Amino acid sequence: ILKYADDYKNSFFTTFVDVIWNLDKPKNQKWFKNNKDIWADMFDDDFKMELVQNKRIAGFTEFALEIANSIKYNWVKAKALLSIAQKTDDIDKALKIANSIEDDWDKAEALSSIIQKTDDKKLLNKALEITNSIKDNWYQAKALLSIVQETDDKELMNKALEIANSIEDN
Repeated sequence: ILKYADDYKNSFFTTFVDVIWNLDKPKNQKWFKNNKDIWADMFDDDFKMELVQNKRIAGFTEFALEIANSIKYNWVKAKALLSIAQKTDDIDKALKIANSIEDDWDKAEALSSIIQKTDDKKLLNKALEITNSIKDNWYQAKALLSIVQETDDKELMNKALEIANSIEDN
């Protein structure tokens, strides 16, 4: 029975890697989704983290997010989501990913990286709103500084200043 289990696991792993490396094919995308219960339990968080950081999956944000969200440990999941947010070209989607990060350091890092990719006032306002969800004062200040450095819009700067003034010294 153990040999069969090992053979199955090795066969499944080989298929999984082939699917990941060829995600541009619809049949592989379907296989990925249909077998999520299996691969989500079979592979450990470190392996999933490596997958998320792999250049091959960078263009497939939806699939990278599925892998990241199957990670059990929050600190590893936060790092995976940070990696995805930094690689995502769609700024609005990247901000949504950043907002889903629970760890303040990783959320601030994601915001700092994403903000550098845009000067769109609407997106910068959205980033500013996300900074309000950062509980740690130092990381919140770091994210605010990144936003202020990317804009010369007075209204946005005033909002950032308002948030900065609400940060208490610890």
